[in-house]
Amino acid sequence: MSIDSNLIAATEDSGIFSSTNYGKNRTSPNTGLTSRTVNSLLLLGSELYVGTNSGVWRRPLSELITSIKQTSSDLPDNSTLHQNYPNPFNPSTTIRFVVNEKGFTSLKVYDILGREIATLVEQQLSAGTYEVTFNASSLSSGVYIYRLQSGQKSMGKRMVITK
Repeated sequence: MSIDSNLIAATEDSGIFSSTNYGKNRTSPNTGLTSRTVNSLLLLGSELYVGTNSGVWRRPLSELITSIKQTSSDLPDNSTLHQNYPNPFNPSTTIRFVVNEKGFTSLKVYDILGREIATLVEQQLSAGTYEVTFNASSLSSGVYIYRLQSGQKSMGKRMVITK
């Protein structure tokens, strides 16, 4: 399903994926999806409905479409994960990170029990500085961890959602 340059796709057993650039970069905003077996997708106004074997899941498009943008292509010495801002936040925050060499990079959000909540980045990135906007309007207040994995390096930080 395509809306302007935004793309929403589903797989038989991996849930849904969204993109803001025709699939070049994607996220998998499956928080709250009770089954990752997707049978149907329906876009009605600004809401996405996902039919699964265990029911129907509804989510505003504004919660699904996040963007990643490269803010600098200077070659950094080290990969770095910056503190999100604002923090605490409601409902969205920006996470800035630096990748020091081209390679597969992932940025994921976890609850305090270590359960994966959202995948914000999962793709090949060139060296540079990036920013991702994370919309947490569907999540409860609390402490969450975001973790950057780039090459052999892994680093994490805490963020706080207040409602």
